[in-house]
Amino acid sequence: MNISYAKNHLIDVIKNKAGFNQLPLPKSFYLIGSYKRGTKIAPLDDVDIFYVLGIALRRNNNWHSISKCSFNFNYEYHDENNNISSVKILNLIKKEIYKTYSMSQVRRNQEVVNVYLSSYQMGFDIVPVWKIENENYYLMPIGGGYSKWKRTNPLKDEEIINILNKKHNDFLKNITKIIKYWFRKKRIKSPRAYHLEAIIYYIFLDLLPIFSYAQGLNEFYKSLINKKNLLVQCPDPTGLSEPLNSGLVEEDINNILKESIIAFLKLQNGEEEFVKYVEPSI
Repeated sequence: MNISYAKNHLIDVIKNKAGFNQLPLPKSFYLIGSYKRGTKIAPLDDVDIFYVLGIALRRNNNWHSISKCSFNFNYEYHDENNNISSVKILNLIKKEIYKTYSMSQVRRNQEVVNVYLSSYQMGFDIVPVWKIENENYYLMPIGGGYSKWKRTNPLKDEEIINILNKKHNDFLKNITKIIKYWFRKKRIKSPRAYHLEAIIYYIFLDLLPIFSYAQGLNEFYKSLINKKNLLVQCPDPTGLSEPLNSGLVEEDINNILKESIIAFLKLQNGEEEFVKYVEPSI
């Protein structure tokens, strides 16, 4: 099924509800995240969509004020400090979308509303955001059940990975997919997708250009073993948000490192040995 068709159907539902003032009238929608960056692997159950609720301004005191928005966020959408609550907005989006997609799975997951469209066999993560017109970033929910917002710029993310991928002769995006697939096949608990991609970014940032998948994977496993702290906390490559915390416990990290050593040794015996290790049925 064409992902554009499913995405457009969901967007039309949001626009229709906004027309009846049940949701904010979107300023725009953007496909973002690993799908847009070209590092997403199947299944397509959490394709990210930016839902721009309105435009805001950053003030000198580092506060933000809404300058353009169709929706009246009255007191029922405020938090205890009288600021607009990201959690309450997420709950509103979830409630309204569920009215249309009651036969589908609609749930709030951290900073997004996930809508799995069973008829299309794909899902979308709706991310409500504010475009900051006098700065180069957006505000999105912070997640974790907190009402605040955090800075992000997926366009900058995309630019960063495209530049690094080009430096490494267009191997890096597919290497990222292989690494994600390795985590899944070996049943190792992985950092969240953006955190994992940030780890890969920092590993490859200062490396000389690579010329093969095997070389890139060798560098990843060798470096990960020596940079295990990145699995605990990793800086945001855009420099906009707080450092990324994986939430992995010591046992999870030890499992990753143990399996990384095995993967590295398999690669030393050749690509075929590595493929058999990841895909034993082949």
